[in-house]
Amino acid sequence: MTQLAQTVDPAPLLPAQIGDYRAIPIAAIRIGPRLRYLRPDAVSNLANNIAEHGLHVAISVAEEAADDGTTKFLLIDGAHRLKACKQIGWEQVPARVYRLDEIERQILEIDVNLCREELTELERGEHLLKRKELYEQLHPETRQHLAGAMAANAVMGRGDASANLALASFTRDASEKTRRSLRAVQRSIARTQKIDPEIRDRIRDKPVMANNGAELDALASLNPDQQLRAVEMVETQGYKTIRAAKKKLHDAVSPAPEKPVKSATFSTTRRTPLPDIPNSQLDAATSDLGKQDSIRKLRQIVDRVEGTDRNNLIAFLGKLGSTHCDKLAAYLS
Repeated sequence: MTQLAQTVDPAPLLPAQIGDYRAIPIAAIRIGPRLRYLRPDAVSNLANNIAEHGLHVAISVAEEAADDGTTKFLLIDGAHRLKACKQIGWEQVPARVYRLDEIERQILEIDVNLCREELTELERGEHLLKRKELYEQLHPETRQHLAGAMAANAVMGRGDASANLALASFTRDASEKTRRSLRAVQRSIARTQKIDPEIRDRIRDKPVMANNGAELDALASLNPDQQLRAVEMVETQGYKTIRAAKKKLHDAVSPAPEKPVKSATFSTTRRTPLPDIPNSQLDAATSDLGKQDSIRKLRQIVDRVEGTDRNNLIAFLGKLGSTHCDKLAAYLS
């Protein structure tokens, strides 16, 4: 087998009985469900590097007894490294062996991943959310404390306790283990809980959304149907951000209230509202969404002016001299 380079000992993130470093058979390693997805380009780069320089950081595994009496290992950390070693033909890999129960193993896997900078904001939130669920299983008293805090906040009119997760020991523990602030842990969990799992999967490979906190916050503020619509608008309708799509959805649901025109020159009356202006026509006038909204509001005002005064107003708008004023007048008529 290719000579293995000296491994680096990562600091343990969870109290556990830890065995020696060993070179273990790759065939004896089982890979369970993973929160972090493999990136083929990262595996390829690692394989080239390991082939040339060796493996400098051991993978981490949990030792488990198989039904046939042999020793098997469940992967904790190092899926990319393990895949790369397989790819270059290694039969053994250096590993640090932990003896943990299943919940402790999953928490350790999450904590190791959370210390990595290459996680997207979405992945980080999913890891923290899963860690919270596991921590509450390991420490049932935490859930009771959080439930009490939620009840107290409700009585005192403070609403949802998600912004007060610092009251639970989980948040302090996660902050210490992952070296992130209490506020960052709270916010990441709160937003991830509100984004539909199917939407998370849909945007996972789109860093412009998955690795942008403001975009994720915008998604989290919508209901599941609106989340899907907003993502579709970014993917297929030319909207550059979820925030822009959200504004469009909000305006469609809650249009600005009409205000009567106060003018000594024009008289107004109630008219049957004109059909909305097609987006294609608005795009021809301006690509700016705010200006498109202004055109719609102006059309509503014009529609409330009657008779000759209405025609005169449209004609006046057509003589303003702007590049698109002649088109604007046509859309208002």
